[in-house]
Amino acid sequence: MHIKIAYYSGSGNTQYVSILLRRFLSKGHKVSMFYIKKGKVMDDDFDALVLGMPVYAYRPPQTVVDFLKGLSGNGRSVFIFITKGLISGDAGRIAALILKERGFKVKGANDILMADSLFVLLAKKGSLLHKIMLFPNRGIEKKVENLAEHIQRSLIEEDEYIPRKKIYVPFTSLIATMFWKKEKIWQTEFFADERCDLCGACVGLCPTHNINIKNGRVLWGNDCDFCMRCLHRCPKQAIQIGKYTLKSPRYKGPIN
Repeated sequence: MHIKIAYYSGSGNTQYVSILLRRFLSKGHKVSMFYIKKGKVMDDDFDALVLGMPVYAYRPPQTVVDFLKGLSGNGRSVFIFITKGLISGDAGRIAALILKERGFKVKGANDILMADSLFVLLAKKGSLLHKIMLFPNRGIEKKVENLAEHIQRSLIEEDEYIPRKKIYVPFTSLIATMFWKKEKIWQTEFFADERCDLCGACVGLCPTHNINIKNGRVLWGNDCDFCMRCLHRCPKQAIQIGKYTLKSPRYKGPIN
C-alpha cells in the first residue's frame, strides 16, 4: 500500500510526528510525504492518506481547510492525526466531514498531546515553567509508534468513523473568537530585530506566502495563520511579536 502523509506544521510538532510515522509505517508500506502550503498541489498517486495537522483556536488551520477542499478521495481511506496543546475542539470532526464530502472513507482520528508552541513563549528559557511546558513531549516516540499501529489497523477496516461533536464546543468557540480578535492585533506587530541578516528563511518557511523582503526590510502581509513558524525557526531568533517575545525561548518541536 502506498500511504501519503500530508501534513501542515508550524513550530514543528506535526512535522516531527509525520517523520516518525514515515519511519514506522515504511516497515510494511511505501510511504511518501507532502508538506501542506497555500496553493501547493499534491499529486494523486497514493492508495491511502494520513492527514496531520495542529489545532489553531480549536479548529484546523485555514490553509489545511483550503487544501482539503481541493482533494478527490475516490473512495480511498484516510486517517487524521492532530497535535494539540491541550484540547482539540472540533478540529478533527471538521476535517473528517470535509474529507468525507470529498469522497474519502474516514477510518479514524487521533489526538497527540504535545508542548504548546504559543504558551512556551510565556516562559524563560531553562526555567522550571519552561521545563513543565515541554513535559508533554516525553515519551513521544512511543506514542507515535502506537499511533502507527493504530493507523495500519484502521486503514484496512471496513468501518468508517466521524468524530463526535464535543460538548464543550460552544465554550471553546467563544474563546476562539476572542483569540482571533487578539491575533489580528498581533499580526501587525511582527518585526525582525537588529539580528536579522535578511537570509530569507522566513520567506520560505511561511505556509501562506505572507512574508516578503523589500527595501532591506522583512514585511508581513495580512494572510497569516499565526502558526509562528517564522518566529520559532528564524536562524538568528530575530523575529519578534512586539515586546512580547523579546526574552522568550524558541520552539522547534521535540528536537528542541
